[in-house]
Amino acid sequence: MPASPHRYERQFDTTSGDSLAQLSKWVPPGATVLELGPAGGYFTRHMQESLHCIVDAVEIDHEMAEAAKPWCRRLLEGDLDSLRLPELLDAHAYDVIVLADVLEHLRFPERLLRQLPAMLRENGFCLISVPNIAYGGLIAALLEGQFDYRSEGLLDRTHLRFFTQHSLDTLLRETGWHPWDWQSVDRAFFDSEFRTRLETLPTAISTLLSSRPTLQCYQWLVKAKLNAPEISPKLPEKPFSECFPVRLFWAGKEEAFDYIRSQVVWGELGIERQTIRFLLPKETQATRFRLRLADRPGFIRLYSMAVFGESGETLWRWATEFGDLDLNRNLDGMHCMSVNGRTLATLTSPESWLGLPWAEGEGVVPVSVMVDLGWPMSGDFEMARQGWERVASPIRQEINTVKALIARRDVELTARDANLLAKDAVIAEKILALEQLENNLSMQRGALGAQAAQISTLQNEVARMRSFSWWLHRFFYWPSRLVYRLRNL
Repeated sequence: MPASPHRYERQFDTTSGDSLAQLSKWVPPGATVLELGPAGGYFTRHMQESLHCIVDAVEIDHEMAEAAKPWCRRLLEGDLDSLRLPELLDAHAYDVIVLADVLEHLRFPERLLRQLPAMLRENGFCLISVPNIAYGGLIAALLEGQFDYRSEGLLDRTHLRFFTQHSLDTLLRETGWHPWDWQSVDRAFFDSEFRTRLETLPTAISTLLSSRPTLQCYQWLVKAKLNAPEISPKLPEKPFSECFPVRLFWAGKEEAFDYIRSQVVWGELGIERQTIRFLLPKETQATRFRLRLADRPGFIRLYSMAVFGESGETLWRWATEFGDLDLNRNLDGMHCMSVNGRTLATLTSPESWLGLPWAEGEGVVPVSVMVDLGWPMSGDFEMARQGWERVASPIRQEINTVKALIARRDVELTARDANLLAKDAVIAEKILALEQLENNLSMQRGALGAQAAQISTLQNEVARMRSFSWWLHRFFYWPSRLVYRLRNL
C-alpha cells in the first residue's frame, strides 16, 4: 500500500451511524485487537479507552503511526502488501482483526487475508469495511460521464481495488473466510460527494436508483469467521429484469408531488395478481396520493386499492366492481376501462400516474396504502393473449367437460372399489372362520385317534382276560368232574 501525502483524519462518534460507529458495536469489550491501517488512531483510541481493548496495529504512514501509537500496545510500520505478518506478530493472539477501509488500498488483498488466520484465536473474527462501487450516486455520475478521483470517498485516488457486496463475498470465500453478518452504511445521493438529485434524472433511472436498497449503500461492513455459519446471510437475490417498480407519491393540500415524498415497492413480472403494500413514514401528513403503476407503457389489471389508518381501519377502498368512473377523473398518461369484470389500466408513458380518489376525513391519519394489481403487459402481448383466449376458450371448455366426466367416473370407481373392499373383508372373515373350523376338526380328529388307541388297548386287555378265564375254567373244571365221578362210583 503506497504512502500518500493525504492524512485521513476524522472524529469518532458512536452516534454518527458511520462505518466505524457500526463496526464498534461488533468489538467485544476487553478484546485483544489487531487493527490494520489505523490511520491517526481515532478508532484505536475508542477501542482502548471506551472498550478497554488491548490493541496492536500496523500502519504504513509514519506520521499517522506516531499519532496512533499512544493507544497501541505495539505498533508496526510497513506495507501490508509486502509484510509477512505471521513472522512479526504472535500466533493466535487476537480475538478481533479490524480492516476498516483497508482492502481497497491493496494490490493483493487476497494475500493479506490468507495470512490472518495464523494470528486469530479460536472463535475470533475479522471486521471489514469497504466502499461500495455499486453506490447509486456513483452510477448516476457515470451516466453523466463523470468519473473524477478525489482525496477521499468512493473514488479516492489511492484506491487500487473496487468492491461490491458480491465481489467482497467472493474474495472472502476464496481466501477461506465466511461472512456471518452484513451491514450497510447508507447515504442519500445528494449528501454524498456526487451531489445527485433524483428529480433531475430520467424516470426509469431515478426509480431504479432510489428503490433498490443496495444502490443506496455507500459502504459494506462484514463480520467474517473461519467456520461457516449454519445459515449464510443472504445477498440480494431477485434481478431487476424480473421486476417492475410501483411508486406511491404523497403530499399535503398545498404541497407539490416530488421524489422526496415517495416510495417504491417492486412487483414481479408474470404474476397474474399480486398485492403491493406501502408503509408511510411516521408523522406523514398526506392528504393526496398518486400512483405510478409501472415504469413502462403497457396494460395493467387493477383489482382493488385501499388506504388504511393507524388502527388498521379502512379509510378508503376501491374495487373493480365499483367501476372506472372515479379513477378516470384524476390521471395523466393513462386510461382505465372495465373489461370482463376487471379494470384494465392502459399506460401510454413511463411517467403515467393515477390520483387516488380519496377524500381525507378530519383527524384521519393514513399509515399505509395497498394496491392489488397484475403486471405491465405490452400491447402485442395483450393482443396475443386475447387471441389465445378466443382459441383456447372452447378447448378449455372441452377439457373441463372431459375432466368433469373423468371426475364422475372416478367417483363411481371409488364407490366400486369401496364395495369390493367390503366384499373382500366379508370373504376374509369367512376364510378365517373356515380356518378356525378346520383347526377345531383337526383337534377333534386328534382326540378321536387317542380314544381309538385307548379302546384298542382295552380290547387287547379284554382278550387277554378272556383267555385267562378259559384256562382258569379248564383248571377248575377237570378236578370237579373227577370228584363228581368219584362220588358216583
